[in-house]
Amino acid sequence: MRNNSLPIRIATALAAITVALLIAATAASAQTETVLYSFTSTGSAGIYPNLTLAFDSAGNLYGTTTSAVFKLTPNSSGGWTSKTLHIFRGIPDGTNPAGGVVLDAAGNIYGLTIGGGRGNGGTAYELVRSASGQYTEKILHHFGRDQDGHTIFGTPILDAAGNLYGTTQLGGTNNAGTVFELIPTALGPWTEKILYSFGLNGDGTNPMVGITFDNAGNLYGTTGSGGANSGGTVYQLSPHSDGSWTETTLYSFAFESEPDGSLVLDKAGNIYGATINGGADNVGVVYKLSPQADGSWAETILHSFNAKGTDGFNAFTGLVFDAAGNLFGATMSGGVHQGLNGKGTIFELSPHSDGIWTESMLFSFNGPDGESPQWGHLLFDASGSLYGGAYTGGANGVGAVFKLTP
Repeated sequence: MRNNSLPIRIATALAAITVALLIAATAASAQTETVLYSFTSTGSAGIYPNLTLAFDSAGNLYGTTTSAVFKLTPNSSGGWTSKTLHIFRGIPDGTNPAGGVVLDAAGNIYGLTIGGGRGNGGTAYELVRSASGQYTEKILHHFGRDQDGHTIFGTPILDAAGNLYGTTQLGGTNNAGTVFELIPTALGPWTEKILYSFGLNGDGTNPMVGITFDNAGNLYGTTGSGGANSGGTVYQLSPHSDGSWTETTLYSFAFESEPDGSLVLDKAGNIYGATINGGADNVGVVYKLSPQADGSWAETILHSFNAKGTDGFNAFTGLVFDAAGNLFGATMSGGVHQGLNGKGTIFELSPHSDGIWTESMLFSFNGPDGESPQWGHLLFDASGSLYGGAYTGGANGVGAVFKLTP
């Protein structure tokens, strides 16, 4: 807030001190970033990788671009070798996977596409791994038919029985999006089951990301709009013994908050996420939702991003915990390079005994090292390093896979 009675020299000095403290804090918490692979506009792996990656048991990385599924393998020279596992063709098998992949114990790969397929509403696919390490694509479901939902963002999840879950942004009974389950059968085809169709009684509309299980088998997710204040919601889906599911709207955000990132839960059942907008400067927040004795959920703002963009803004991603209970996430814009015109950041939020969380900016992207991480969440390895895909930037400007080492 501007104080017109404050002398200009004092205001200038305070601003300089603030900048110095910010730079010092950034330097103290900075980590080493390594670009593992830069995509090219002429390569078969495609361009514009999504943030979410997956490891297999051998330490190989898997992810998606807007046109392909790729694998990165560490090589003897210390670099990583890229291999394209599948290229999407549009109407037959889908187009533009806006999310990462998930692997089962056998090394088969599962994912979702926004469009394409026979219904032109997206597909769920499996890349079946053979004993020799080759992959064959199998389409599990074509979306966009019979009000089953279409336009799919996010990474699917698997349960212990091998069922696949995800969300569609549009379609369903009210054309406001769905949560679905795909169930394998003994004969080969997968059966789709719509768990919930959005668009009724302020329950939210347009879920844009994946969903999260708790230990009791409940599903949690966000909608990008709708709810009591038209700013999006956090919802819970609870299963029953008869196979039905009940939806509960846990929290409705303020107008245009847009909580588009996936959620993460702690051991106490608190829910954490981020928004694109809202907060003190309307450029997004990291929030915590805590269950109350009366059945309601209370929101706590853990961090509001600033309008100068120096700590990043527009967190169009989910969050992840480390073993110590610190939260990590990415913003698609802002950072110390160019402020509001910055290329995005990686940040950490650390809790204290008084309930306050402190933000540390671990890395600011600057173009050649990647920019605009989005569509997913970061990935930890066993040593505490973070991995992700930067949607643009890199050596060729069309995206990169990066590693952040503490």
